Amino acid sequence: MDESEQALLIQAFKKEKNPAKKNRIHAVCIVKINEMGISDAAGLFFCDPHTIAEWVKRYDSHGLAGLDDKPRSGRPRKVKMVQIQKILARNNSITTPKQLRRDIVS
Repeated sequence: MDESEQALLIQAFKKEKNPAKKNRIHAVCIVKINEMGISDAAGLFFCDPHTIAEWVKRYDSHGLAGLDDKPRSGRPRKVKMVQIQKILARNNSITTPKQLRRDIVS
């Protein structure tokens, strides 16, 4: 890895706001720049070596964009966050999810 690529990785790490992506960039930095083994890096990040290897592979194939979160499957929310915020702004006495659900239905 040349110095310009190292500088880009370090800069991306410093600027990244998403904690999950920042963690992936950090792992790639440790493996690529510090030349630490994947198993050792996995120990630092408390994850499986296959996970670190996958992050490095995605970085090698797609650059920083390869470290973005992938779309996830699952049922979309029924209630939009904007609706929840409006309800909470109207009624400060809501303290539990059950109370929030009751207010959404009514």
